[in-house]
Amino acid sequence: MPPSRGYTLPELFIVMALLTLLTAIGFPFFKRILERQRLENAMYMLSSQFADARLAAITQQMPVSVCPSHGDKQCRQDSNWSRGWITYRDWSRGSQPASSEAILYQEQVTNTDSLSIISTSGRSRVRFLPDGRSAGSNISIRFCNHDRLFGLIVVNNLGRIRSERTLHPQTCSNNLENEQK
Repeated sequence: MPPSRGYTLPELFIVMALLTLLTAIGFPFFKRILERQRLENAMYMLSSQFADARLAAITQQMPVSVCPSHGDKQCRQDSNWSRGWITYRDWSRGSQPASSEAILYQEQVTNTDSLSIISTSGRSRVRFLPDGRSAGSNISIRFCNHDRLFGLIVVNNLGRIRSERTLHPQTCSNNLENEQK
């Protein structure tokens, strides 16, 4: 009778133990990569929306606003962008879209407890004028993960949109006023 080919039970247990160990070590690292990718995506989506809103204001020759939203086609009155945002034609220059037809785009952010997107206090929306400028003061929007600053987007009065990533770890509770350039 020829010898049987295959693995013994102790060999299978050793392989399973090694796979379990590698998975346990690699899972937290994979989770951090996934959180970082969510932050990158949210920063890209919001900066793209600002650029699209500015372009729409110039081409349509009317004010276009971007504001934080709960996902209900209404603007939030605070500076928390963590749930999403809407872009709308701002005919009335009010604090809410005049109608559902005025909404150009709506984005909802995947809800995670660790992700927070917060803008400068006192400025809860960005309004682009027909000449491309952004009315009001500069606005900084922080992207944070577990209260650690990941990056920020700054929109200045001329409508210029700039995003940057942090090189040195900072807490998200720092004062935003120093970063408005």
